[in-house]
Amino acid sequence: MAEGRTRRWIQPEPGDTLASVASRELPELPPADALRALQSWNLHLLLRPGTPGVLIGADVVWLEPPLPR
Repeated sequence: MAEGRTRRWIQPEPGDTLASVASRELPELPPADALRALQSWNLHLLLRPGTPGVLIGADVVWLEPPLPR
């Protein structure tokens, strides 16, 4: 990993869903592919007890896969 490089992430805006984040933050991908990518990088949001997939302002939404060590 390059020195100082951090994995890209955002905190959701009010009313955001993973689909809205995918379309806004990954516009270069087809919508279904962008959503699948976000889901695979953000299992912590999909597996959250009680409200799986629901985003709140304090969440961290990863916009890229984990960086190599």
